[in-house]
Amino acid sequence: MAFHFFKKNKDEKDEGQKQKIKKEIPAESEAKSESGNNSPIDSFQEEFAKATLVDVLPRDLEQITRGSKRKFTEELTYNLALLKEQLPESNLVFEQYQVGSVSKKNVVIAYLQGVANEEILREIRRRIGAIKLPAVLESSQIERNIENSNISPFPQAETTERPNVAESALIQGRFAILTEGSPTVLLAPATFFELMDVPEDAYARWPIATSFFRIARYIMFIFAAVLPGFYIALTSFNPEFIPTKLALLIAANRESTPFPIYFETFFMMGIAEAVRMMMERIPSVFGSTIALFAGIVLVIAGMDTGIIGGPVVIIVTLTIISSFGIPNNDLRMSLRIIQFFTMIATTFLGLFGFAVAFFYIAIHMVSLKSFGIPYMAPLAPMEGSAWGHTILRENTRIMPRDETYQPQHDQQQGRVQPKTRDPKAIDPKALAIVLISAILEFELFTFTKRIVQIAEQDAWISILLAIPIVSLFTYLLVKLISRFPQESFFEFSKKIWGKVLGVTIIIAYLGFWMIFVGMSFQNFGSVNQMIFLPETPMIVPLGLLAVGAISLSLYGFAPIVRFFQLIFPFMILPLLVAAALSLRSIDLQNFFPILGSGWLPVLQGTLLFIGVFQGIELILFIGPFFKDKKALMKPALISVNFLLVLILLQTIMAIGIFGVENIKESIFPGVDILSGITLPGFPVERFELFLTLPWLMAMFTTIVIYLYLITEGLLHLLKKQRYRKALTIFVTVSLLAIIYLIPGTSLAIQLRNLFHYPSYLFLYIIPVLTLLVAVIRRKGSLK
Repeated sequence: MAFHFFKKNKDEKDEGQKQKIKKEIPAESEAKSESGNNSPIDSFQEEFAKATLVDVLPRDLEQITRGSKRKFTEELTYNLALLKEQLPESNLVFEQYQVGSVSKKNVVIAYLQGVANEEILREIRRRIGAIKLPAVLESSQIERNIENSNISPFPQAETTERPNVAESALIQGRFAILTEGSPTVLLAPATFFELMDVPEDAYARWPIATSFFRIARYIMFIFAAVLPGFYIALTSFNPEFIPTKLALLIAANRESTPFPIYFETFFMMGIAEAVRMMMERIPSVFGSTIALFAGIVLVIAGMDTGIIGGPVVIIVTLTIISSFGIPNNDLRMSLRIIQFFTMIATTFLGLFGFAVAFFYIAIHMVSLKSFGIPYMAPLAPMEGSAWGHTILRENTRIMPRDETYQPQHDQQQGRVQPKTRDPKAIDPKALAIVLISAILEFELFTFTKRIVQIAEQDAWISILLAIPIVSLFTYLLVKLISRFPQESFFEFSKKIWGKVLGVTIIIAYLGFWMIFVGMSFQNFGSVNQMIFLPETPMIVPLGLLAVGAISLSLYGFAPIVRFFQLIFPFMILPLLVAAALSLRSIDLQNFFPILGSGWLPVLQGTLLFIGVFQGIELILFIGPFFKDKKALMKPALISVNFLLVLILLQTIMAIGIFGVENIKESIFPGVDILSGITLPGFPVERFELFLTLPWLMAMFTTIVIYLYLITEGLLHLLKKQRYRKALTIFVTVSLLAIIYLIPGTSLAIQLRNLFHYPSYLFLYIIPVLTLLVAVIRRKGSLK
């Protein structure tokens, strides 16, 4: 059945339409037309104005369950007329360009004037004008010539053939790029969450159901991306994490299988890709049936002969089903690359390779931009105003507006790029996630043991007393940086203490951080050998970790914050789940007698605790990256108290489950807590996995933020910004070298036990004295 498009055909209406479109074409396009670079605009306007009746064959590339059934076609004039009818606004503007040195094709930019961002428009104009192609055969050639990174697997422009989708994008402030001869319209900018959206989400009546299905699509994306690699890692490297009955079933099924697990998985994924390509290439329903039949026959024959095991068939089938929950075809293609990348990483490095693959993919996604817009917006950076129609679906009767497509400037990075050192670029609320991610590192495993060794069963009281003390010092740190709104401690310390003493203090901080991060690297390598890769040389996982840390720190502070925001749920939720699961195993008798040794051990434990709470001093150095330093007080106090309460709960769990003596003998009480938690029949019976993977993330975030600040401090002292890359690599290599000066985990833990003594100086004494001197000498803002 054909779709029909009608317009009034009166002469005065046609003439008015011509004048209106001519007014909307920019002056620069008219100049190009006169010089011969563009086709005559009058001819283009006449064709558009005469598009009164067009018959269009239906297309089935995008399934429609609700909404308009119209589709764009290969006729550019019809597509423009259809878009004009969908959105008959006076501020709808079409800008025409011609691309192609041999065969010229018209390319039109459509947008709503006053709604669309002018800076993005200028960038799109520039990129289209820079295209040097002999001919444009399809809109995909325009897409890969204007996107930010054509080597990225992720699409940076959305494609559609539905006018109502293009209409919604224009109302949001985005741009539609139409190409002559192509029914596919490009929508830019595009974020990950726009690509995961479907038009029917906006048409559904019940917002709760829509939000549920959106979240389900995100979960399906994660499953499809990681399930094969996760299966390889668990079965090949860490089968102890698998429930006993399930592990026995997998082992029994594999008795007759001649190939290793990774080969089976790659083989089955290859069959799935072959079937998928057959279905795409054979142009009939009968051909798709043949492809499916061939795949089923191969799988059944493989299982009957014992070449393929049943578990891997289930894993690959679940992966394929999950991948079909992704609505965007280009994003599904990206997902296939991610699948094989994670499979390769886990084949060689197990669960650690899984974590490394996750880091690398996350780093790429937070650093990727679409015409200056962060690819993971509005999650990273977090923009709450956009969550109601991207991540979730809010209960509203109107289309909400957001600031997602309002880019910031960065003269060093380009015309339309998010600025990495612009104080207005980062919301102050992001400080809470930055501090939690930076502080939540190796101490997550060792906090409990060190406090219990001093205060024994009263260790929880020591931490309880430390909460107001640490909160007070956090308040003073924010007060100090509030006096210098545009400067970090690197700058204002020299104003307060004088140049010589100020530089000395900065060098002392850099040395303190170098030792701390070096020990963190050493701890990371030792625990990785203990849990994940006992036979792999330590330098291999540390080198992979260092490469990721270098790349992320070189992108700047804003991508670092976006990375923290992206992985924050994956770090915190497992910890909260583990805490909830362990409550039923607590023995209250382990807490008695209360204050059995008096107050002195409790106070000593409090003093030790505030010394090892490493990370709050970061507030002094990252303040200039946020919009308003005075607004940092609330997120700083919330984040610090959240961590303190989390550590308090972990201490209570450790004492209640194991008792004081067992904690003293344990190396990592945090892991041992989860090793005692079992849920029979649950897919993961042993819960160390719920803490070890978040621990890898926490260690990585800590190393990244300190590596960035050490490099910033050295660049500030040397005043050589052009050496940032070389200096970052040099600092990382120096940190890795420190590992070989600290042989063994036991010595590293002993050094860390002594590290709280200089921590008092750098975390509390120097900042408080600096604030007092600034007040006495009236330095900085007095408000």
